[in-house]
Amino acid sequence: RDQKLMGWRGVAGPNGSFEFVQDGAPISLPANVVTLCYDPATKWLLCGLWSGDIHAYCRDPVQEDCLVGHKRSVQSIVMHAGVVVSGSNDTTVRL
Repeated sequence: RDQKLMGWRGVAGPNGSFEFVQDGAPISLPANVVTLCYDPATKWLLCGLWSGDIHAYCRDPVQEDCLVGHKRSVQSIVMHAGVVVSGSNDTTVRL
């Protein structure tokens, strides 16, 4: 509950093991993350927040956006054919 988004990548460890290392600086968010959705086709990571907002990040090319509309925490996110569909504890579904 530190309101941070952190990236990790897997690397080879000692003796053939596997470990995760932090990949870049943490991103500070205005609220706790409740749900995540990554779309490999578009390379967008969508973060549903406790506040009702959805923060979106893309690495290639580097972009970010914020979707505002829910009044309570975002509980689910799915991306289909380039359309973001989200559900919230405020009993709404948004496209």
